[in-house]
Amino acid sequence: MRELVIFGGTPAEETSISIASCNDWLITAKHKAGCGKLCLWNSRCETSMLLSLAPSEIRFMQNSISAKFRTGQSVNRTIGDIEKGRISVEDLPMIRVVRKYGNYYAFDNRRLYVYRVLEHRGLLDTVEVEQAPSRMFKKKYFTTTNNGASIKVKDGRTFPHSRAADSDSEDE
Repeated sequence: MRELVIFGGTPAEETSISIASCNDWLITAKHKAGCGKLCLWNSRCETSMLLSLAPSEIRFMQNSISAKFRTGQSVNRTIGDIEKGRISVEDLPMIRVVRKYGNYYAFDNRRLYVYRVLEHRGLLDTVEVEQAPSRMFKKKYFTTTNNGASIKVKDGRTFPHSRAADSDSEDE
């Protein structure tokens, strides 16, 4: 069975088109924002797994995140919108994780931050995540300085989101 997946976008955003069969090769065409090129590559298709994890079971891969999502929406405003019922956790795309060094690490650190804050506030117990193949892990993107226990929001307020963050969250 072949599946066509299209990740939409504008010329200013990254756009991907994947044609995959788990008995075949995964072929992906990707347009990076502003590069003006369409890149093709292939790799062996590995089945990903869906898991239900507590946000606190997932570690951050980076040491800091932008205060805004790519859409321009503030991560902290997203937390407030979920708290007030304007949007739900299910409205956010599923995060992807990879199992490395005996832990789960998130590729999607801003969304994990939102989930961890909500869990810390008693508003969320678990989230559905997609476990990516371990070959997707790239050490150059692994910038955490505390083994992924907490993260800092650049140019914004970092809300408590872990036991470690309780003592070092700060206003800027």
